[in-house]
Amino acid sequence: MRSSFDGSDRKNGTPTEDVSRRHEALVQLLTAEQGRLFSFIYSLLPDPDRARDVLQETNLLIWRKSDEFVEGTNFRAWTSKIAHFKVLSHLRGMERDRHLFDEDLINQLVLCAIRNVPCF
Repeated sequence: MRSSFDGSDRKNGTPTEDVSRRHEALVQLLTAEQGRLFSFIYSLLPDPDRARDVLQETNLLIWRKSDEFVEGTNFRAWTSKIAHFKVLSHLRGMERDRHLFDEDLINQLVLCAIRNVPCF
């Protein structure tokens, strides 16, 4: 079943009511994840300003892709994957200025953060 955000589970409400319910559900889930998402991003980009920028970009992408979330799956894992790719994208963009971390190291750090185990 697709997400409650995509309209496939519409329940006798008007289209406007359904959209409103879907948006409210997304906002509630995403709001609950903000602290954890910031911590996850900050663990990969130890600059609070950059981490906040990437969090904003991540939130926007989550909003845009909300119809791709499948209800009954792990929202936290889905948002973490999006955040992971936004961090990699941010780092690739920074490579023009200077090289910070390579992609393999970032992927290893992501696995450690997801598993909540020390990397080194």
